[in-house]
Amino acid sequence: MQARDYAEKRGILIADTKFEFGLDAQTNELVLVDEVLTPDSSRFWSAESYVVGRSQQSYDKVSSLLSESSAHSTDGCS
Repeated sequence: MQARDYAEKRGILIADTKFEFGLDAQTNELVLVDEVLTPDSSRFWSAESYVVGRSQQSYDKVSSLLSESSAHSTDGCS
């Protein structure tokens, strides 16, 4: 609930996320084996623009586009 509450206070919906687990062969414990709640493992939507039944613009897609755009830009570089 903490991640949801944190995002909600900032106007963000966590649309979905994945959790990947493995079994530690030595201890037989279930362990988290990959990142969680990142743009690579989740989809984030704007709570303000969310509309039921309509395709949503994901923040993860936007950040990817911004990263690609800034990689090709020389503005602000010295």
